[in-house]
Amino acid sequence: MVRDEVSQWAPVTSGVPQGSVLGSVLFLVYVNDITEGIDSEVSLFADDVKLMRRIESDEDQAGLQRDLDRLQAWSSNWLLEFNPAKCKVMKIGEGQRRPQTQYSLDGQRLQTSLKEKDLGVSITPSISPEAHINQITAAAYGRLANLRIAFRYLSKDSFKTLYTIYVRPILEYAAPVWNPHLVNTSRN
Repeated sequence: MVRDEVSQWAPVTSGVPQGSVLGSVLFLVYVNDITEGIDSEVSLFADDVKLMRRIESDEDQAGLQRDLDRLQAWSSNWLLEFNPAKCKVMKIGEGQRRPQTQYSLDGQRLQTSLKEKDLGVSITPSISPEAHINQITAAAYGRLANLRIAFRYLSKDSFKTLYTIYVRPILEYAAPVWNPHLVNTSRN
C-alpha cells in the first residue's frame, strides 16, 4: 500500500515473494536440490553458492567445470539465473602454481580473483588473515579518529559507550579469523 493505493494481485512466476514472512523458508525449499549431482564440495549460505575442489589433475579441472555446468542447468531449470559477473575463481594454496584453467558459467568466462570478501571477511589465495586484519584495523582507526574529534565534547562514560557501540564491533566481528598470530599483523 502506497498513499492508500493497493496494487492488483499478480502471480509469482519464479522465485519466491521477496520480503514475505515465508520467503526464507520457501527459498530454502526452492533451492533444496541445488547440490544434487555436484561432485565438488558445496557451501551454501542464503543465496550464495560456493564450489570447492582440490585440483591436482586435468580430470579435477574438468570435474569442476562439469559441476559449474550442472549448476547452470539447475538455474535454467528453476528460472533462477546466476550472474557470471559476480562469480569468481580463486585458487588457494599450492594450486596457485598450476597452469591457469579457464572456467565458465553460462558461456561466460569466470574471472580469477586474488581477494574476495565472504560474510565480511577478506579471503586471499594464501589464506593469510593479513588482508582482513589490515582492513578491519583501518576501519576501526577511522571510527576511533571520528570519536577523538568529538571526545573533547564528551564525558569519559559517553566516549566509552560510543567506542563500545561503534569501534569494538568492528574488531570483534569474526575475531577468531583474525586473532593476531603473526608478528607483523599483531602490531596493528
